[in-house]
Amino acid sequence: MSNAVSVEVAQAVTDQLAAATLSQTINPERNDADWELAMEEASDLHVDVVAVTTDQKIELSSRSTVCFTVPVDIAVRRRFGNDKQDAKGRVNIAEVDALKLLVQEIFLLFIPQRLTEFPAGAWEETKISVCPLVKHLKDNKQFTGIVRVTFRVDQTINPAA
Repeated sequence: MSNAVSVEVAQAVTDQLAAATLSQTINPERNDADWELAMEEASDLHVDVVAVTTDQKIELSSRSTVCFTVPVDIAVRRRFGNDKQDAKGRVNIAEVDALKLLVQEIFLLFIPQRLTEFPAGAWEETKISVCPLVKHLKDNKQFTGIVRVTFRVDQTINPAA
């Protein structure tokens, strides 16, 4: 392994998303949460993959192994222009429904499954954190859906002699 466990897991999630056949074409991007949830302009679909640093756990699982628990957020975001809104400024429900389906497909993609490109990552949990974030939809005309998938990686350690 040439990277931190969290990097390996997040990259494997990104690769698995990129290889998936879903209802919409996506181009997932792994980043370190340098993305902003509120987008400024109407845009194409964004799928961000971020290792959640605040919820990672590292604990001894035996005398010679350590267990890494790595949650990864997959954020599906799209800001809608005026052409996707009705006269009252509400986003077209069909547009929102299509993104809800995409979030559901991403959720199902990671139930229970090992990571194709990183088989050491054992699935622990998948949940939809939000779909959609109503405040973003109402205030920013932006769909935000987040799937959190958590993997466990056991790694052998070299105890001091």
